[in-house]
Amino acid sequence: MNPREKKKQVSNGNYFWISYFYSYLNKTGRAGFVMSSQASSAGHGEKDVRRKLVETGDVDALISIRSNFFYTRTVPCELWFFDKGKPEEMRDKVLMIDARNVYRKVTRKVYDFSPEQLKNITAIVWLYRGLTEKFLSLVKEYVAAICAESADVAAKLEAFDKARTEIAERPRKFAGALEAKKETIDAGAESLEILRASIAEANDAVVLYDADRVATLAEIESYREEYAAWLPEANEVQHEARLAFEPTAERIKGLVKQLDMIYKLTVRAVGAGATWSNFSVTVTKCTG
Repeated sequence: MNPREKKKQVSNGNYFWISYFYSYLNKTGRAGFVMSSQASSAGHGEKDVRRKLVETGDVDALISIRSNFFYTRTVPCELWFFDKGKPEEMRDKVLMIDARNVYRKVTRKVYDFSPEQLKNITAIVWLYRGLTEKFLSLVKEYVAAICAESADVAAKLEAFDKARTEIAERPRKFAGALEAKKETIDAGAESLEILRASIAEANDAVVLYDADRVATLAEIESYREEYAAWLPEANEVQHEARLAFEPTAERIKGLVKQLDMIYKLTVRAVGAGATWSNFSVTVTKCTG
């Protein structure tokens, strides 16, 4: 083989497959397929093939995806989409989406898109293609989901509060029993103080949580009254609905942090009670 001819050869089969897919499309055909990320940046002969494909006007979109999206391959990839039926005014345009920072971690080695992430990426493509009604329908669906899911917040908080109260009651009762027998606790005064401090800290956190809980539930109810029965369809009203829920969303995030803190403080109080209980048993055995 002539060395010059060898130099002009395409280095791998990426564009053989791309050209193969393209050749099977009819006049209004569409195709979507996965390629190595190198396919969009390779040089030499592949660069010429890529340029020719883009010049046809049939390359519709390219979406870059991070590595580890496949069980057997760790390399990053790209989704290619052909559309021979593109409107004439769109034939000189190609939508390119960098979704490498959009992912959900499934395991240490495997990533994927969550259903919401898939919907959001699809919504970008809809807007690019002028499918505004589909986009508006998706946003309406999101507002409906907010109203439906937020309706369950009160019941879930109630279940948490019930479990928390039952657990928190144990160190309180134990501390109360110790207070009734002050003459027997001098030797463990330091441990008892830790128990008292843990209970007091947990109680203070609960007071703050209770106030925020009431305010959050009131905001959720107000939002649902405003939008649940009449889900917004116009984009302007949808923007208003999103902005209206943002403060409540931030308050809910704060409430989650408070719940986590209360859990940790309650566990600490229970642990302090267990420590004192063990100490008390030891003292009893030594003096018995």
